[in-house]
Amino acid sequence: MTQQMLADRLRRSKSWVDKVERGVRALDRYSVIQELAHVLRVDPEVLLGQQRPTPAGTPDGVDDIRAALA
Repeated sequence: MTQQMLADRLRRSKSWVDKVERGVRALDRYSVIQELAHVLRVDPEVLLGQQRPTPAGTPDGVDDIRAALA
């Protein structure tokens, strides 16, 4: 995706996108991070450099499905 395409989807200027990419302008509001994440189709945590914790063990229902298939 080009800077212009991203800017259009965010309803911002190409200059704004360029400054964010170069680190000249900070993303200081969570609402803007959420909007950017929505446009990029990622979780906001990805943009913040945080990872979601992975659940330990087997997810609910998987054992029942395995038993039914066996």
